[in-house]
Amino acid sequence: AGGHRDVVNLGVAEQANQDEIEQAYRRRMSEYHPDKVASAAPELKALAEQRASEINAAYELIQKRRKNA
Repeated sequence: AGGHRDVVNLGVAEQANQDEIEQAYRRRMSEYHPDKVASAAPELKALAEQRASEINAAYELIQKRRKNA
């Protein structure tokens, strides 16, 4: 169940290879990295921090699952 959510957070297919996962992670982080919205409204900064946290968590879980697979 969580695996699907993780790949959705990164925007990749379940069967994505490591390069695709890396590219998706970097692309998503570039969209939501808190430094990119440092001068934005507090609500936008909070949303970006939340999304960046979700993206990081998804990436870490995908990496952990693949390492243990």
